[in-house]
This record gives sequence, C-alpha cells and structure tokens, in this order.
Amino acid sequence: MQTSESRMNELFDGLKLLADTAFPKQCAGCGKVFPDLQQLLEQTAPVDSGSGLREDPAAQLTLARRCGCGSVIEEYCDDRRAQDALGLKRREIFDRLLSLLTDGGMARPTAKEELLKVMRGGSSELLSKEQLFKFFS
Repeated sequence: MQTSESRMNELFDGLKLLADTAFPKQCAGCGKVFPDLQQLLEQTAPVDSGSGLREDPAAQLTLARRCGCGSVIEEYCDDRRAQDALGLKRREIFDRLLSLLTDGGMARPTAKEELLKVMRGGSSELLSKEQLFKFFS
C-alpha cells in the first residue's frame, strides 16, 4: 500500500506531465509562445464568429484560435480520445491520477474536473500542494 507522501509525489509528477504536454503552444507563423490556455484565449481571436470550438468527424473537440499574425493555432480539448502515442500516454496518466484521487476519497466528478483543468493548461486550487497534503493526511 502506498503512503500518503508517495501518492502525493506520484500525483504531482503526473500533473506536471499532463500540463507539460498541453502547453506551451507556439504559433507556427510568428513564433509567439502562449504558456497556458488563458493566455492563448486572451491574446488570440476565434477563427470563426463563434467561440472557436468545433467538433471534427472523429468527435474530437478542437479550439481553433487566430494569432495576431493571422496563423491558426489549434488545441485539441478532448485529448483523452486521441489514439496517437502521446494521447494514449496522457490517457494512461490521467486514469492513474484519477484513481489516486478517488481511492483517497475525492468524489470522481470533482477529481475528473480538476484534472481536466490542469490538462487544459489551467490551475486547480484543489490540486495544490497544500490542499492535497490535507486531503491525503
């Protein structure tokens, strides 16, 4: 059985891996770097007149944003469905982190929502070191 400290360490390592694979995003046109989802949304415009979200034929949700230089930057918002090597690795990490949190007593919907925030480049107050220390103690 894992100790609280080893579960926390595994969780933090996994969260870092998830966040590191999502961002930063770099514009192929001008090279501008967007370190997280918030800055991507704030510093770009939707490709169409809507939100920039679209679903492709494979049912993958994509966020398409236009950089100031005119190039389109895409972020695949439903990476858990991705079947390439990176997508499968992210899914494996996500599932392991979800298990750690739910086995520790966090409600599955809450754990999933908080992990998705991190995957999409955001932050999660519930997954902060201080909160997790309290949770696993």
